[in-house]
Amino acid sequence: TGGTAEASLELIRRAGAEVAGLAVLMELGFLGGRARLEPHLAGAPLKALLTV
Repeated sequence: TGGTAEASLELIRRAGAEVAGLAVLMELGFLGGRARLEPHLAGAPLKALLTV
């Protein structure tokens, strides 16, 4: 669902860093994680090695 990645992005921002992109091993497209994460990425790329 993207919850762990979303929390990671928030922690990175709180630390004062800028997110350059996000890579995941597997994206489960039917769970809608990409749609949940894209607003937090501010245009940074989101790549998945495997999409199911």
